[in-house]
Amino acid sequence: MNNKTFTITHEDGSIQICEYAPGVDETTIKPVSLAAIQASQLKQINDEARRYLSETDWYVIRQQETGVEIPVDILTERQAARNRIVDIEE
Repeated sequence: MNNKTFTITHEDGSIQICEYAPGVDETTIKPVSLAAIQASQLKQINDEARRYLSETDWYVIRQQETGVEIPVDILTERQAARNRIVDIEE
């Protein structure tokens, strides 16, 4: 496959050469800023941390209702997930 190339000149003056497959309309290709990529990565980390907390909430409920202790590894990872959320929100 012979990919085509195009050049992007960034605001800081740096140049990036990008490839795209034949048949792609090059006028539809839009550069993505570093800030947008970082925001997307932070959102993914936040979503994963919140999902983990949601998936392990049953341990907390079980402890409250029956007194069965939450495994230490679950407590540790839940705290780490909360820390990631706080770090992102700051």
